[in-house]
Amino acid sequence: MSSLNGLLAAYAPHTPPIVHWQGASGRWYAHSVFSIHAIPDWIAACNYIFTAPRPDGLRSALYVGESGEFDVRLGQHEKLPEVLWLGGSELHVHLGATTRQQRLDIETDLRRGQPAPLNRQGIGGIRADGGGFGGGIPSALGALGR
Repeated sequence: MSSLNGLLAAYAPHTPPIVHWQGASGRWYAHSVFSIHAIPDWIAACNYIFTAPRPDGLRSALYVGESGEFDVRLGQHEKLPEVLWLGGSELHVHLGATTRQQRLDIETDLRRGQPAPLNRQGIGGIRADGGGFGGGIPSALGALGR
């Protein structure tokens, strides 16, 4: 019977790991974790964070966003090349918002609480004028410990 249980477990639906990200408000948001190279195509309306590993085993937020059509947006995402260049390896997805306004509120809270170098409007990010980290992407790499 144990071999049958093992076989069934091998084909059971995979439940992604859950991590929590804190917004500037102090509120925590649960996110499902997916490899950046194996993102499910069923993800549509969501808040999301592209992340990169840190030396301490935790993750750094590279970009915080929201979308009502993430399944369509991902293939055209203007930040994806930069995310990959900065070592992005995971997508963290929050599916708890039920309206666009809730997604926007959560995105704003997370951007303010998690400085991400690729959020131009974010606190501490790379701005269009090259500011933020004081030197654009090369300085952002230094901030990520690269």
